[in-house]
Amino acid sequence: MDDERWNQLREQAEQMLREGKDAEEALYDLEVFQTELSIQNEELRNAVKAKSEAWRRYYELYNEAPVAYLTLDADSRIKEGNQAAARLLGKEKATLNGEALSAFCPRDQADRLHLFLRSFDEQTEKKSCELCFQPPTGQIVETLVEATPFREKDGPHLFRMTLVDITEKKQGERAQRLLAGIVNASNEGIISVDVAGKICSWNPGAEKMFGVSESKMLNQPLTSLIPASFPREREALLEAIRKGKEIKDYQIVTQSQSNASVDASITVSPLYDEAGALSGAAVLIRDVTERRRLEREVLSVVEREQRRIGQDLHDGLGQMLAGLSYSAETLESKLKSQNDALAEQSQALREGLVEALTLCRNIAKGYTLFNLAPSGIQGALELVADRVEKESGVRCRCHIEAEAAVRDRSLASHLVRIAQEAIHNAIRHGKATNVDVELERDQERLFLIVKDNGHGMDPNALDQQKGMGLQTMRYRTDMIHGFLDIQSRSSGGIIVVCSIPF
Repeated sequence: MDDERWNQLREQAEQMLREGKDAEEALYDLEVFQTELSIQNEELRNAVKAKSEAWRRYYELYNEAPVAYLTLDADSRIKEGNQAAARLLGKEKATLNGEALSAFCPRDQADRLHLFLRSFDEQTEKKSCELCFQPPTGQIVETLVEATPFREKDGPHLFRMTLVDITEKKQGERAQRLLAGIVNASNEGIISVDVAGKICSWNPGAEKMFGVSESKMLNQPLTSLIPASFPREREALLEAIRKGKEIKDYQIVTQSQSNASVDASITVSPLYDEAGALSGAAVLIRDVTERRRLEREVLSVVEREQRRIGQDLHDGLGQMLAGLSYSAETLESKLKSQNDALAEQSQALREGLVEALTLCRNIAKGYTLFNLAPSGIQGALELVADRVEKESGVRCRCHIEAEAAVRDRSLASHLVRIAQEAIHNAIRHGKATNVDVELERDQERLFLIVKDNGHGMDPNALDQQKGMGLQTMRYRTDMIHGFLDIQSRSSGGIIVVCSIPF
């Protein structure tokens, strides 16, 4: 168009010169046109520069994109690829062109790629499939492939492809399926809860254990599994979930849909989201009802055997030692009346027999506390306190509320043994000089309290204690469905509180 305009102006100027007309008008038109051309040239240069810059930016975006881009010819050979494609296929970008894409696939995947590309027809716009590639490094890469066919003028079909690495995603899905299979196959109850303690998932093991389906338990509070008579245990469990604390092998009584008691061991592990924020907890519930029954049976047998041994010591060996001590006393009197030199030896013999008799009776009392305490738990605790004072010199006092009388022999036995162990720990480890034993109750619970004035203990160290004594106390507390709390006192010493529904 500009050349045509230029020729037109030139012809007009020549015509004006031949006709003798004023040439200034033609010269002005030429100058105007020259200015227009300069402006147009500048605009053209700017447009070319902008286009070049846009192309550069597009190429950088394409080449540095995190997604692999490929262009394939009609024979499935690579015509072009970006850096991400080169990394995924394990090649230098400059060496990609001309390579058959199938060369980077395991054999079965190469056949799948071939069938995928041949599935396109004239009406197909876009398709996707999952394919595995195996670059020279040998590491299998799982990808999501999306292909779009196109033509350049009248040429053959070409393909633009994107390859997204989904290896981690697929591995995660496989791990999730494996974990789900383990959870569903487990006979133990595996539950997930949110930070408020509401149930989010409920496996078949929990359904079998509690007799209720997942659909009915979703969004129900986890504490609904614990009887209302255990408010302290409910709150302790919720507190652990809210604060992201881990609980291992927490012994507690739960209840099934039919309100049957289920002795359970609960393990709580905190769960976190991708941002690291606490999202809830995984709760593992193991039914230990049968184990608890067997343990109670074994303990009952042991205690019966202890009572038998104590009775045998008292009635058998004790009586024999008593008879021998009387005989030794008679012998000692006769020898002294005769001024016999053996009198001193007979005295030593009598004193030894008396000491052995005292030891035998003390051992027998330890085995037969309740047989020797007609007043039940009160008499047994007072007997324990009296023995402590006599054997160790430590002041030990008992205070038992009348309302706290325990009629159940097994329960009373456990409480006395817990008190014995707590007193023993206070004297041996805390070096206490004063121990108080209290038994009291409120409307719902019975409390055994043992306080001392010893050295105390670091609260953080209490959870780390693995001694047999502390384990025995916790074991017996679990057996009576109680809650054991051990704390350092601000005034010095330790306070042990065993609370049970009553």
